[in-house]
Amino acid sequence: MIRYKLQTSNGGKTGMLARIIVAATICLLGIFDGKCQEPQRDPELKYPEYTCQADDLVISRSEYYDKLRGFWLGQCIANWTGLRTEGLKKTAPFFTDKERAIEPADRISVRHTRFGRRESG
Repeated sequence: MIRYKLQTSNGGKTGMLARIIVAATICLLGIFDGKCQEPQRDPELKYPEYTCQADDLVISRSEYYDKLRGFWLGQCIANWTGLRTEGLKKTAPFFTDKERAIEPADRISVRHTRFGRRESG
């Protein structure tokens, strides 16, 4: 084991700082050993060589992430929207969008709450 001893005149504060710096350096050297490792490969899978073609479809990661997130959110909303009518009709006629159409309100009522904010309803 390597021991470091610094002569200090400020009550040992520099010694503590030196120990922290040495410990952090050792940890970082252990994590970043300077080698880049190849990703692990499954020996039972085949990894054919691939080169990009001119007609390949290229998708940006951020665009793909946004579309996947939108799809997931849409599925969640559709699931919770349909739960109100799930299992209510076991035989025909089933609910349709035409039967559940939302008509626009003729007027919007506005009332004041006791806190002075307006509330639509």
